[in-house]
Amino acid sequence: MRILCVYGNSYGGGTETVLLDGLPIINNTPGIRLTFYDLYSRTSVVRKFEDLHIPICRTGRLDDSPILSLRSGLQRKLDILAAIPRHLRIVLQLHRAFGECDVVYVHGYKDLALSQVARIAGARSSLPIVWHCHGLDDGVELPFLATLANGCARVVAISEDVRRHLIALGVRASIVHTVYNAVDHKRITNAAVLPPVQPLPPVRGRTIVLVCPAAIRPVKGIHLAIQALSSLPPTVDLWITGDTSDAGASEYLDRLLTLAKHLGVIERVYFLGVRKDLPSVMQSAHVICVPSVWREGFGLVAAEAMTLGKPIVTSSRGALPEVVGEDGLIFDPNQPGDLVQKLATLISDPALAASLGADARRSALRRFGYDRWADEVATQLRAAFPLDAAA
Repeated sequence: MRILCVYGNSYGGGTETVLLDGLPIINNTPGIRLTFYDLYSRTSVVRKFEDLHIPICRTGRLDDSPILSLRSGLQRKLDILAAIPRHLRIVLQLHRAFGECDVVYVHGYKDLALSQVARIAGARSSLPIVWHCHGLDDGVELPFLATLANGCARVVAISEDVRRHLIALGVRASIVHTVYNAVDHKRITNAAVLPPVQPLPPVRGRTIVLVCPAAIRPVKGIHLAIQALSSLPPTVDLWITGDTSDAGASEYLDRLLTLAKHLGVIERVYFLGVRKDLPSVMQSAHVICVPSVWREGFGLVAAEAMTLGKPIVTSSRGALPEVVGEDGLIFDPNQPGDLVQKLATLISDPALAASLGADARRSALRRFGYDRWADEVATQLRAAFPLDAAA
């Protein structure tokens, strides 16, 4: 069975991490031959998958120009209009690529929309599409989402929360199947024992609460952690990782710095930037906090912290309670003081923190492995292309 994996995310994050770790396993699954296709033919993206010995579908173009407009208002609308010829060219390229596959395996909403258009335009209505939905923003309306999804043979949801969300939007329950995301336990555990690549703030005599989103954005709820810090003992510091150069970061970063100064905790807040040695940073922390205020589709950082046996406090949004279960503490972002209470509980009770961390590690090893993930994804891909269709 020939699988064309179509990818067009403009912001890699957890989706790209899962694909980089998981696609090589799927590609080694008996009966499956996988080819990776980057919608935008980006050199930087293609090289990552090529280095993993995954076959690449090439269009003859290499293009690292920006995908999304970073402007707003009328200028953004004009940028979107200007990108239409580029996307029409992509549809034509997809149509040609579809002739060499049995199943199209897509990930982002753009991947899904462009693939459905290419399938219709190429009169290949019988070509099955499997959409791996890596999460949906609450309150963001995506045009024709239910129609596009219902045109798929299978829809893979990364959590039960995402599955429920899709069904509520009108996607047929019979085609939506949950496959929990995975983390590379061995890589994370081995990396955690290595010394940090970049210096860290002092740890001796301090209790470290770590917040580690991929980017500094309001939806990640970092402001809640800073607010909580002001009510925690003065020996507690807050470390924050994430891309401060991200387009959505600058204004929010200014707000965070202003908030920390106003609350008198600026000397206890450390912005560590993008960390390629994140497992080492996690290992140095005492508590991991995931204070998201949006509907997280899964929460890879929570699963990674669990893998390291770290006590964790997460918000009640999206799939985070589903991922953490009873092996961490859950707070309600709408309840002032709830995060403070949960953090204070772990900080003041090391035995409880250690017990929850140990339980979390056992749970992560059992539930979030890549062999399980690849097997379940392969099952959905095969179900989209039954054996009698290949005859």
